[in-house]
Amino acid sequence: MGNLIFINTIVKKMKNIFPLYISIAFLMFSCNSNHPTIEGLDYTAWKYDQGGCNGDREKMVSFIHENKEQFLYFNQNNIISMFGKPENQTLFTRSQTIYFYHIKNSSLCNKTLDNADNSKTVMLQIRFDALNRSKELFVYNYNDLEI
Repeated sequence: MGNLIFINTIVKKMKNIFPLYISIAFLMFSCNSNHPTIEGLDYTAWKYDQGGCNGDREKMVSFIHENKEQFLYFNQNNIISMFGKPENQTLFTRSQTIYFYHIKNSSLCNKTLDNADNSKTVMLQIRFDALNRSKELFVYNYNDLEI
């Protein structure tokens, strides 16, 4: 009987302390914003150049292309905090997701009929696996850029 009262007392104390531990753990992991620091890459300018219409993304895409390994294994929320909301996203096979960020010749900027399907658009594609980790970065039409 005495052991039961002792265990009951411990459980009551743990109920009071447990939410504190959960809150501390949440704060430790949620405040981690380890974006890759690459000289010449301005994440704020990237976010505000929606669709690549201002030309800022075109100036920075070579830094991303040359350092693409540094952007692997981030989850979708981390990528959005770095690059902003993607212009397009696609659900792919086996629960994979692909984010698209337009860099140049976007149909969002030019409403011309020659690029209505974005076939000439230079864009950053980030593929996420089923565990929500970035697995591949690819710059579509990268050779069409005049860098």
